[in-house]
Amino acid sequence: MVDDKATTYEQMQLSDDLIKGIYANGFDDPAVIIQRGIIPILNGSQVVIQVRPSISIAAAISIAALQTAKTDLAKCQVLILSADRESAARILDNVNGIGKFMDVKTLGLMGGSPVANDIAGLAKSPQIVVGTPARVSNMTGQGALDIGSLKLLILDQVDEMFKAGVIDTVKEISLNAPNSVQNFLFSATLDGEIEGFIKEMLTDPVRISVSSA
Repeated sequence: MVDDKATTYEQMQLSDDLIKGIYANGFDDPAVIIQRGIIPILNGSQVVIQVRPSISIAAAISIAALQTAKTDLAKCQVLILSADRESAARILDNVNGIGKFMDVKTLGLMGGSPVANDIAGLAKSPQIVVGTPARVSNMTGQGALDIGSLKLLILDQVDEMFKAGVIDTVKEISLNAPNSVQNFLFSATLDGEIEGFIKEMLTDPVRISVSSA
């Protein structure tokens, strides 16, 4: 069990290659969101973080995803959904950058490219998939993306998902995941509608509010 708090990456018991990638990408000291958010995920908790958009969010998402995914399992183990294509692409870039010393396969499902390309990419059994709800739903609906072995579902910009009208698609995707899946949610706001979603999706989550990521 990892300690409740950690101020260095080494204290988080991350893999050596992951730590190497973190430093290589200029994240010398863990941001507050990483210090407070990664530990509960590594301890197996459901986690909700209220935080304004920040580059540190993409780093936190990447670290959680890369530490969770195991290279000896050729299945999608981590699914990261973001509200729009630009945000999803930014997260994928972070995952690939931080994970460059790790033998983890990743894939982006964001639209803007032929569906056939996505299907071909999924046939290579990526362990981490990053995408937008619409394209990911398309792939699960076709049977091209199997999330039956999913360990971690990360939802970025939940408030923006509500604004974009894609939250029902997110719920539909989650129905294909195991009941044991961990959820890691980020949102700038937590109004009544979002609280209802959290209650529906998560059981006894750890809640973290970060004023500055």
